[in-house]
Amino acid sequence: FTMNIAVLLYNDVADLDALGVCSVLGAAKPFLDEGAFRLYTVARSRMSVVTAGGLIVTPHWAFMSAPPPDVLI
Repeated sequence: FTMNIAVLLYNDVADLDALGVCSVLGAAKPFLDEGAFRLYTVARSRMSVVTAGGLIVTPHWAFMSAPPPDVLI
């Protein structure tokens, strides 16, 4: 079983709320079974969003085409 973990992106999202999660879960991957989870970002569309800190981030998926998440952050 691979758990789908989606991180929600939107304009003015706090950098730490979105990117901190990606960083922590990405760092955990080497210590877990291969394929334990699939981490991806999702937003209303595939257009880039601007975080509260000014970073420009392009989501992996739009809502309508994203794999169904088991967890939405």
